[in-house]
Amino acid sequence: MKKLLAGLCMLMLLTGCLEKEILDDVNMILASGFDIDEENKELFVGTAYIPVYLKDQPVEPEYITSSSKISREVLSNMQRKSSNPLVFGKLQVTLFGKELAEKGLLDFVDALQRDASIGSRVYLGVVRGTAGKVLEGTYGTLGTAAYLSDTIKHNIERRDLPDTNLQLFLYNFYSEGSDPYLPLLKKTEGKVEVDGIALFHGDEMVDEISPDEQMFFKLMADNYSEGTYSTELPDSNNMMTVQSITSRRKLHVESEEKIKIDIRVEGHIREYTGIILNPGEIKKIEKEFERAIREEGQKIIEKFKENNIDPLGFNDEIGHRFRNHDKKKWKSDGGLEKLEVEIHADVLITETGVIE
Repeated sequence: MKKLLAGLCMLMLLTGCLEKEILDDVNMILASGFDIDEENKELFVGTAYIPVYLKDQPVEPEYITSSSKISREVLSNMQRKSSNPLVFGKLQVTLFGKELAEKGLLDFVDALQRDASIGSRVYLGVVRGTAGKVLEGTYGTLGTAAYLSDTIKHNIERRDLPDTNLQLFLYNFYSEGSDPYLPLLKKTEGKVEVDGIALFHGDEMVDEISPDEQMFFKLMADNYSEGTYSTELPDSNNMMTVQSITSRRKLHVESEEKIKIDIRVEGHIREYTGIILNPGEIKKIEKEFERAIREEGQKIIEKFKENNIDPLGFNDEIGHRFRNHDKKKWKSDGGLEKLEVEIHADVLITETGVIE
């Protein structure tokens, strides 16, 4: 028994040494970015962010860049420039320049999905400007990859960004009944912020949801666990802010030509600039919020119809409801353009914590 335990301990020690040796002999890419070259539009440019760990010192970033006229050669050219093999097993986020996103992301996203070491929950994003410049920024002590990943995660969990990652992008891309979307980021004053949502037709970015529209898009696409909404009330100059917003949405397919979206929202008023906040005023606030959800939601759906895109997956939902529904034919016959979408909103203010 003692010999067996000693053998197991030795095996664990050897395994630990083996893993350390492997990690010491590779370069772990934590973030990557891809762009169209700013000077030569025929070239694709890739940037890899690699952390370098030094004893008793902060983590130092190392960047490897490569370019090629063939998108699939960008990654292989990076390998030639690296002192050790590049591995993507710890990849947290991949960014694409807006110009590249408008031409199509499929080759790069396909390369990510074919690497079995890459997790399906890696975040993807589109950048105003170039992805390379965003990756080469300095954003505090955690490092670029953690900063970008945490920014996207925070906006999904607590702000106006619907759930999104590599797996969801691929699902919506390959599905005949929906189209993908990604967070739209911009770098400003040394920080990176979410500046809308990039909308795709296939793998090409064709339009975007503005920051002012984001909340209404998320109410239709996902559920809120914590959100904030501020607006000026009609017929007065009073401003109000609703916080701790939670929401639930359901799609009801009535026919292949009509869908109803039910949205239920709860929250509490954090700020109100009026003199008195009584039950009558609260009811006005609820009705104003409901009106905004309906009207802004319809404007967004019209944008979808203009671009013939279906990021809310109406076609998929109809397919779930009607077994003989032909998604491809419905789309080619202008099913989205003909679709009647009715939005019903129910807002409940559950409590107030008002600063006048």
